[in-house]
Amino acid sequence: MIRAALAILLFTGAAGAQPDPTYPATECAALWSAMADFRARYAIDAAPPDEAREMAEAFRAAAIGLAGGDAADVDRRINAMRPDLMLLLRSYIIDGWRDSREQFLRRAEICRRFAVENGLPAH
Repeated sequence: MIRAALAILLFTGAAGAQPDPTYPATECAALWSAMADFRARYAIDAAPPDEAREMAEAFRAAAIGLAGGDAADVDRRINAMRPDLMLLLRSYIIDGWRDSREQFLRRAEICRRFAVENGLPAH
């Protein structure tokens, strides 16, 4: 339950926080970067890590554009989210947690819609 609550905060932000102009691009970059790491580490996903890395890079580039070119800030935020997203992926794929699966699918759909709307690679 705590993991699910943490995961929700990753994408929705803290209450009262200023709107993030890079949303959801930064979060999607972090999600697909974590997926690439997960695929490389566990080698149980039929899809290669390179596909997820390409998607992460496309979302990162979009986030940098939305952030006015501030790559350092975008990268810092992506790197801060990745460990929690790795935990989400592990609890979904390895541990079979239903809440984690639902969180991942919800995020993946947000990312897919953003990708389609912005001409990025979509999964």
